[in-house]
Amino acid sequence: PSMFQHISLGEDFTNDLDTDSCLEHEDVDTNKMFAEFFWDVFPEFQAVGQVTMFKVCCNHEPHLRGNVYVQYQNEGEAVKAYAKFNGRFYASRQISCEFVKIEKWKSAICGTVFGY
Repeated sequence: PSMFQHISLGEDFTNDLDTDSCLEHEDVDTNKMFAEFFWDVFPEFQAVGQVTMFKVCCNHEPHLRGNVYVQYQNEGEAVKAYAKFNGRFYASRQISCEFVKIEKWKSAICGTVFGY
């Protein structure tokens, strides 16, 4: 209902080879939109439990766009968040939650963007 829709969430990425597509948005605008997004969703995540990490990736690869990572203080809170958010809709897209174990964020980066 009062969820924020980022400009790029609705874009059609049919030409993923267009490297100039990011020039359509100023960094200041992107930062403002991110702050609006953050304050729209973060309180909902906090309502489930103690959030220890919240990461939204700036993704250049189409298969990674829209990924958000939330870490809770304990597994029980993560299970409650999964039950609350999985299947819900945000910005006209259905949320698909997964449990992932990421020990180092550097190793979590998709190598496709770097050609390996």
